[in-house]
Amino acid sequence: MKINLISQVVRPNATIVIDIRNKKREETTSDDDYLEKHFAEQSRDLKFYDFPAYWKDNEIYETLKQVGYVEKLEVRWNYKYRTVRAKIRLTKTMEDLYLKGRSNIL
Repeated sequence: MKINLISQVVRPNATIVIDIRNKKREETTSDDDYLEKHFAEQSRDLKFYDFPAYWKDNEIYETLKQVGYVEKLEVRWNYKYRTVRAKIRLTKTMEDLYLKGRSNIL
């Protein structure tokens, strides 16, 4: 199963307008550099293993949002577990841990 989700980053004082038909998203906020301040400069293509099979896709997505800004999410079933491939822009804290070689960040 392949899922493409648009991540919603919660920003203070933000107004979000989503046009579903045209797939356009407009956002106005007082803090326009939010991504640059709180997330890494580049996105990473990472795999996450052993999510329980009974977890719904939204639960996996909400869990990965704690690690960073999710740009793309692919979920595969492996009997009683799920494997997730995500294009994710890690938070600055998680990026530092990842660069130090700590792969078990969740």
